[in-house]
Amino acid sequence: KKYKNKIGDRAVVEKAKLLLSKKRYKDVLKMEDSLRYAISDANSTKIPKLVQKAAYFLAKENLKKDECIDAVGYIQRYSVSYEKLNKNKLFECFIRTSRYENAKELSKPLISQKYLKKRYRWLQNYLLSEYKLNKFANVVEVGKDIQSLAKVLKIKPKIETLEYIFMSFMKLGKQNKAIKVAKELEKNYKSNLKNSEVYIEIVRKASDDRDDLLLSEYAKKIISLQKKYKSYVYTPFVEFSYIGALKRLGKGKEAYWVAKELLKRKLSLDDRTRALYYIGELALKLKRNKDAKEYFKKCTNIKTNSSWRDICEQNLKLL
Repeated sequence: KKYKNKIGDRAVVEKAKLLLSKKRYKDVLKMEDSLRYAISDANSTKIPKLVQKAAYFLAKENLKKDECIDAVGYIQRYSVSYEKLNKNKLFECFIRTSRYENAKELSKPLISQKYLKKRYRWLQNYLLSEYKLNKFANVVEVGKDIQSLAKVLKIKPKIETLEYIFMSFMKLGKQNKAIKVAKELEKNYKSNLKNSEVYIEIVRKASDDRDDLLLSEYAKKIISLQKKYKSYVYTPFVEFSYIGALKRLGKGKEAYWVAKELLKRKLSLDDRTRALYYIGELALKLKRNKDAKEYFKKCTNIKTNSSWRDICEQNLKLL
């Protein structure tokens, strides 16, 4: 404060160094303007190295504590180098804070590593960043490298990696290649509930294309996984799609039992009415008139304004 000259400038720098040595990093950040003036001039946009160093230590602490927003904030605000930071943690933080370009920038140099296991891990990270940036053609290309390297290392790609490759093929309109990846997922992670996220995309596309055989194959897999884990995320959409496909394939008996099983699930009044109508309709086709009458009656007893209820009522009158 006393010297407004080079002595004072040096004192500012020495004070910052002392604060840094005492790990008072935030106090060093507060000195940014005075340090800039002391080192160069007040109009400079260059961040003083002591400030960058303090920001580096703060970012390092935040990464260790899994405090991604603060860590990424220091890195970007003070142009902190990634070089000595925990790159795995940093990549996770970039993804969690939607800094996908930064995630790509961090991972790209690491996909050419000498050690194959490290290269393999960072290829999967690089693929994730490309997927988040909607670079689906790139995801597919990187996916080939990952699958080839997995064979060399005799390990299997992460389930999420295969899912991103699958989704990319679907986005690119390459359904047959996507289905190959779905089969690889099933082979490597046979009973994993996450497979449902892939299978439902096939069901939706097959429904649009009226590919009833494909729809039936994957709807059945989803229903089986949901039942195993007692997690009914895609109910009743998947069951109704499956019932429709089975009906068109002339498999009324199977459709009947799928609809009956659906009644065991928690459904909205409208969906329950629809399921009861399907059971009644299918019972009629199977010449189970007594069952049909029973389900149409249950359907009409539901207090809801639904077109399905109206059709149940009409069918009940005919019976």
